[in-house]
Amino acid sequence: MREELYYILNGVLFIKGVKKDLPRPVEEVLYSSEKIIFRYVVDGKTFDNRNIGAFSKNGDFLWFIEESCPKDKFNEYYKMYLNEDNELVSRIWAGQEFLIDSK
Repeated sequence: MREELYYILNGVLFIKGVKKDLPRPVEEVLYSSEKIIFRYVVDGKTFDNRNIGAFSKNGDFLWFIEESCPKDKFNEYYKMYLNEDNELVSRIWAGQEFLIDSK
């Protein structure tokens, strides 16, 4: 049986079978350039505009997205995708999209 590189089970991210502890349940995962990029749930109760991060394919933590502006002027990320150039794009509740430096 082939081991999956990553999977989500009940909102918990596993990489190579090892559970990754994150502040909230993971809702979305992308794989790009040897990185596993995750976005955890926006719950509307706890403000956090740093809800996107990445692990290496070996399961080592790499980064959380930087806080981009004061919390009272920014919404949490609620969607992410890779564009046609394989760049990470994320969207906030207000509909704005941002190109994320995922290096």
